[in-house]
Amino acid sequence: MTRKRTEQISVPQHNLADEEVVVYTGYIPASTQEFSMSISVGLDTGGVVSPQATTVELVVDYFRLERVTSYSNLNGVIEFASNPESPSFMDAPLYRPLNVSLPDNSIVYSATTGMFNDTHPDSTLFLGGRFSSQESGYHNIAQYRNSKLQPLSNSGIWGTVYSMTFVNGSIYVGGSFNATADQTTALSNVAQFNTTDQAWHPLSGGVDGAVSSVIPYSPFGPNVVAMRGSFQTLIAGPASGDEAIAMHGLAMWDTAFSQWTYTPFIKGTPSMLFADSWQNRANNVAL
Repeated sequence: MTRKRTEQISVPQHNLADEEVVVYTGYIPASTQEFSMSISVGLDTGGVVSPQATTVELVVDYFRLERVTSYSNLNGVIEFASNPESPSFMDAPLYRPLNVSLPDNSIVYSATTGMFNDTHPDSTLFLGGRFSSQESGYHNIAQYRNSKLQPLSNSGIWGTVYSMTFVNGSIYVGGSFNATADQTTALSNVAQFNTTDQAWHPLSGGVDGAVSSVIPYSPFGPNVVAMRGSFQTLIAGPASGDEAIAMHGLAMWDTAFSQWTYTPFIKGTPSMLFADSWQNRANNVAL
């Protein structure tokens, strides 16, 4: 029911037994904090009254307002309607839980969208945080596709995911973790999930502390991802000649060459990263 809308119903006048009549069932949004609903009762203008009657008595026993939906199963994620006129949200709240909810007490720190893989390029919602489902087989990261929550390869991440972004067919993940959930692939707080081969890949040797922000950094080109966190070192990778590099909570990864790249010199540690792609102006980025 939208603002200023009314529902009208006529009740038969000859009732020989107690009867309840449903006037309206559906969503009623509060237009203001002082919102209140009103109910008016009157005689139907089309009602039949005996010509000899001098008075008409209208009898109503009670009205009952009953809440039928409370949305207690949001569990860290809500779907919000950007278009209130969308048919799927008509006569319904502008928000609702996913068709399949995360487990109770789930915490979601990050969400991003991207394609499932090259064969099925349909849009997929990826969720990262601190949650786990033994039944569905996902841990701390999951994909929501075709109205279902599904695990990524290796059941996800062994640890907490704080931030993610989708660049060039891969999800770049930052957090506090040391391996995939099945412990088969070693990771160190940063990782790449390639949607083409559906596999996890370390970013060289990773970093020595938690990563709280991962964003595309377009001033260095379309292939660079910026990462911010409490780390102080880029850990030496497995390649011959790789050495540990001192950092101060900010690092740049070149997704095209799969290597760390030049980082803007900043005295101190940035407290946040922010990417602004307003009107597709890819060069409008702040650190």
